[in-house]
Amino acid sequence: MTASPDQFRDAPDLTAAVADLARDVGGFATEIRRDLSARDDRIERRLSDLERASADAPTLSRGADPRAPHAKAMERYLRQGDEDGLKSLPAAPETKALSVVADGGYL
Repeated sequence: MTASPDQFRDAPDLTAAVADLARDVGGFATEIRRDLSARDDRIERRLSDLERASADAPTLSRGADPRAPHAKAMERYLRQGDEDGLKSLPAAPETKALSVVADGGYL
């Protein structure tokens, strides 16, 4: 089959349309790259802020005894009879019940 001249009469319009499409795609790609770059900058700033904040935070000792001071003092008293640890603990505040029992007594 041979090509007739009528088949290519719209070729200049097609060429212009393809050129416009290529220009639009190039502009879109440039815009996407700019947006991604701005997001990368924000992420990098946020990561550096988090690293700085974590560097300023005190490090927790892995060797520290996680039990409460009263538990350690009680264990020392039971094992060794040492009352000094118990005496140095702050006294627990007294709690008083303000409700009245049904038979008239206080709790």
